[in-house]
Amino acid sequence: MQANLAGAYCSLERWSDAEKWARKTVNARPDLPQVQMVIAFALVGQDRLEDARLAVEAARRARPDLSLAVVRHLLGHTPPEYLEPRIDALRKAGMPE
Repeated sequence: MQANLAGAYCSLERWSDAEKWARKTVNARPDLPQVQMVIAFALVGQDRLEDARLAVEAARRARPDLSLAVVRHLLGHTPPEYLEPRIDALRKAGMPE
């Protein structure tokens, strides 16, 4: 539920709320790379690129094959108006293509 709230807040561009709920999720489930990606997205929205890079690194530790191509595949059902900003943010945060 916390991860869903984080994602919803990202969609609303309420970055600090998204970060707060995603971090609560990570505290309970540090093995979920998708939540680290939500943190990265929220941090890019707050212009905290170095912190966002750390979140991408944490996501890639949990899933070493993680890349923008993998994210596109995993989020293939997501409408482009929601997917593309996330891809762009992850790119800014250092996610490899």
